[in-house]
Amino acid sequence: MKNLFIAILMLVTLTIGACKKNYEEGGYEAPKTLVISGPSEVKKNNSVDFATYYVNGTYVWTVSGDAAISSGQGSSKVTIMFGNTNAKVTVAVAGQTASREIAVQ
Repeated sequence: MKNLFIAILMLVTLTIGACKKNYEEGGYEAPKTLVISGPSEVKKNNSVDFATYYVNGTYVWTVSGDAAISSGQGSSKVTIMFGNTNAKVTVAVAGQTASREIAVQ
């Protein structure tokens, strides 16, 4: 049982290590394309969380229509309150921009 635990621990360690590219300055390379995660459809008058991966910098989130940012401006995660109309969610950080169209049901 002890050998099985050690084998699993080694496999997990190798897998995690393979997912990150380490640089001499101690950082990791961010993905090449900024992506917003969250639903593409939301209910009317509902708050929803959206996020993107962490990048060193200041995040600027914007929304269109009657949607409003409730919390999280400046960070990698925001909460957005949607009204009755479709909206576009956009984030910009470190010279990258991503947008996502959101249908309000």
